[in-house]
Parts: sequence; C-alpha cells; structure tokens
Amino acid sequence: MSRSICYQSKRLPNSSALRRGGILVAVLACLATALAIFLACLTLGLKVHRQTRQELMVEQTRWLLDAGISHAIRKIARNRDYSGETISLQTPVREYQSSVLISVKPTGDSGDQQNKQNLQIEVIAHLSTTLPEAHNTAIQRSARLTVPRAEPSTD
Repeated sequence: MSRSICYQSKRLPNSSALRRGGILVAVLACLATALAIFLACLTLGLKVHRQTRQELMVEQTRWLLDAGISHAIRKIARNRDYSGETISLQTPVREYQSSVLISVKPTGDSGDQQNKQNLQIEVIAHLSTTLPEAHNTAIQRSARLTVPRAEPSTD
C-alpha cells in the first residue's frame, strides 16, 4: 500500500494585489498628511484672526480715550464748573458697546490756593463686544492728567 501525502501549499498573492495594497496605503498616508497640514493652517488662521480683532479693539479703545480727553478739555474751556460726564456711544456698524467716563476735580487740598487753580481730569474708556467668537472681550484704558483752570472762553 502506498501512501500518498498531500501537501497544501500556501499561495502567494500575485504582484498586482500587492501593488494595489501599497498604492492604497500611500494614498491614505498622503490624505492624512494633507488633512494635518489643512488643520494646522486653519488653526493658525483662527489665531491670527483673534489676535487681529484684539489689536483692533485695543486701538479703538485708545481712540475713545483720546477723544474723551479732548472732549473734557474743550468742556473745561467752555464751562468752569464742568465736573465730568459719562458718554455711551452707539456704534451701529460694529458689534461693540463703548463708553467714556470723564471726571474732573480740583487738585490739592482746600487750603492750597495754587493747587485749587489746577484741575485733575480722569478719563476711562471702555470697549466690549458680545460676539460669541470673541468670548465677551472687554478692553479698558484710563488716563489722568492735570490742567490749569482757565477762564471760560466765549467761542
């Protein structure tokens, strides 16, 4: 009696199947790389946009402060008894809420006549936004200066 031994051989995949699998892996790697680059650019763009918005708000607050100082000096020149005010600005073009608080006081104590002739002006400018992407940002700047008390002008 003869025995027949049967061996099963494992078939090796043909070369076209290996090529297709290699190409698929290469395409997926390229897509993953492209997605990573896109997400990095998107993140950088958002950071730059937020920083630009913040810088714009700081600049606008500085303009508000300068305007408040000029307004206070003009009011003091016209009215000797001007003590300050709060100005709320309506800005329909932008989504900002802004206000300027001006307070004017004589400097020095009541016994010092030289210092009573000077006025201390304090101006506080406040700018805020309620945009959801701005995370309710608020900027505040203030300035304090001393000016001589002058006689009111007739202009």
